[in-house]
Amino acid sequence: MKGQYTKLFLIGNGFDRWQGLPTSYDNFRQYYFEHILEISKQLRIKTEVDKAGNIITPVEKIFGDIFNPKKLPGEFFWNFESSMALLDDQNIALYFGKSYKGVYQMQETLNAALEILRKVFGDWIKSISIEDKETGYRFDDSCYFINFNYTNTLEKRFQVDERIIYMEISQMRNRLCLVILSIQKLLSQSLWNKNLFIELAETRAKG
Repeated sequence: MKGQYTKLFLIGNGFDRWQGLPTSYDNFRQYYFEHILEISKQLRIKTEVDKAGNIITPVEKIFGDIFNPKKLPGEFFWNFESSMALLDDQNIALYFGKSYKGVYQMQETLNAALEILRKVFGDWIKSISIEDKETGYRFDDSCYFINFNYTNTLEKRFQVDERIIYMEISQMRNRLCLVILSIQKLLSQSLWNKNLFIELAETRAKG
């Protein structure tokens, strides 16, 4: 019963870092660059190589400079979830153009970028090994937890019953997917509005 809980703990990434786990977004950045070519091949998504020898995928195009894609800067990963919301849809639309072919290529590139990020992020989380070991501390029965992490450190290291752990947004481990879907929906609506505008303009011109 929730009435028995008198202590509330908010669990963030600092908790996992305290336990020595490689869960920083800089760790994610390193994993991304080490595995991006392999994962792109697994997904059968075409990549390019720039003059500096960096792998360029649809991620670099969609979330970087679409006209001059380069290796993503550290800031993209250090503020990963915020970076996902900074999509320059106007510049992207300008690059692909207003034709139906261009709009189709835009959507294909966006989908490929999101597919790569889902795969890389998911694989990275799975790669984080949380071994069972004695921490020397136990939370008593009066504790309740809101967990903002993607990991199950509380369960494995502190034997906390998962029934008293509330995952923010019901399942915080799916937070990335929710962010991605929101961006995809936003851009899809933008593309639909552009198509509608083109159709109306062409109809008007013919009339």
